[in-house]
Amino acid sequence: MKPAMISLMMLGLPLAACAQETWPDTVHRHSVGVDVSAFLFQYAGRIAADSNAPTAPRSLYWASYRYRFHRGWNLRFAIGGQIAKDERPWTYMATETYTVETSAFSVRAGVERTQELAKRWQVFYGLDIRPAWSRTYTDRQYSNAYYYHGQEATGTDWAVASLFGIRFRITPRFSLLTEASLAYVATERKRRDFTTPTDADHAPQPDVTVTTRGFYTLFQPPLNVTASFSL
Repeated sequence: MKPAMISLMMLGLPLAACAQETWPDTVHRHSVGVDVSAFLFQYAGRIAADSNAPTAPRSLYWASYRYRFHRGWNLRFAIGGQIAKDERPWTYMATETYTVETSAFSVRAGVERTQELAKRWQVFYGLDIRPAWSRTYTDRQYSNAYYYHGQEATGTDWAVASLFGIRFRITPRFSLLTEASLAYVATERKRRDFTTPTDADHAPQPDVTVTTRGFYTLFQPPLNVTASFSL
């Protein structure tokens, strides 16, 4: 089963059980959301009893917030990120280790327009600004001629994205939603190669820094599912 189909099926699972319920049309201005893709993909794999079931895609935004400032219009904001630090055995000397640090941080902010399809179904579309930052650091990749050689790579992305999504309301306050987007991304990458002397008899060498810039488009299919609760 393809990952995109799994996301759409997850949105439709509660439909049969909730189709006949009614509730008052209450306006909730604030809503918070959390990405639940990992849970749903794991649940779908157990239903299929298939060890080869697809895994959840990595989510760039694990927490989100929406504010309804006008009928049919929302301001939207989301954040995501990760930080890791590992000490790994060094290939060139079993008694020593080297450090690998990785970090990534993503933000999006924008506006969306909502339209009702039915009591429980809603579509939305809009625009986002999406900056992102990343860093990878390795203190020693290898040694050569009395020096340890390490590297630090950093990246900055600035994107403008158009989006289209669908929401399914399970209750008046609780809903599931997914969205697709097409982003236009400007990037800057910096790589710094540095050395550390293996002993005090050798002087430090200057760092070498390379900067590259680029531009690309990125399509994100509707694979990630967000559980949203209105306040």
